[in-house]
Amino acid sequence: MKASFLICGISLALATSPAHARETTREGHIGVGSGVVIGALAGGPLGAVVGAGLGAWIGEKFHDGRALPGVEEQRDIARADLERTRLELGSTRSTLARSEVQVDDLEAQLGTRDAELAALTDARAAELGQGLEVDVMFRTGASDLQPEVEQRLTELASVLATNPQLQVHLDGHADPRGGDDYNRTLSDARIQAVKNVLVAGGVDASRIAATAHGESDSLAKDGDLDAYALDRRVRIRLGLESATEETTTATVADSK
Repeated sequence: MKASFLICGISLALATSPAHARETTREGHIGVGSGVVIGALAGGPLGAVVGAGLGAWIGEKFHDGRALPGVEEQRDIARADLERTRLELGSTRSTLARSEVQVDDLEAQLGTRDAELAALTDARAAELGQGLEVDVMFRTGASDLQPEVEQRLTELASVLATNPQLQVHLDGHADPRGGDDYNRTLSDARIQAVKNVLVAGGVDASRIAATAHGESDSLAKDGDLDAYALDRRVRIRLGLESATEETTTATVADSK
């Protein structure tokens, strides 16, 4: 009886052809090893021989994928996902390279615009340097500024602050009524009122020069009230130098 089982086990072990055994070497070894263990548990040496044949059958099942259903499908899905990831990475790298080129182009354009702006600023300063005068008018005997006049001086200060190469000269005047000392003191007070607004607006005090004029510097005729009104002023002269010869005059407020 045992001999019959032995012959049967040997027949099962030899049933697998050599060619097929080479194709399934790894899987067959797995099956045979497993079968030997199973066979040994089933009945000693004879069980081991029978188990070897059973192991070859298990290896064949493992080889054709029927022992582990779905593994090859999951592997194909993983490979497809990996390929998509590689493509996305390549696309991202290309987009990043294009963005870097665009950034370089924008920086070059910004540099060009900065140079153009600097040239325009210099040209504007040169035009102002040809000479510009602004008259700030005051009421009789007064040195305080009206709110609307102070606002215009603040706007002028913002322009001067961005053009530091421009110099400012303030000429304070008073009408001829009153003594010379009184008129100079009043002219100086008017100069200080204008200067304070300019400095508060960002103009460095070192850029501002001033001259207070007295009665002797008035050109108004005695009794000419209109001419007196024009004398009650501070004239602001702008230019690349502290004073300019060619000037254009503007009045920012009427006398009251």
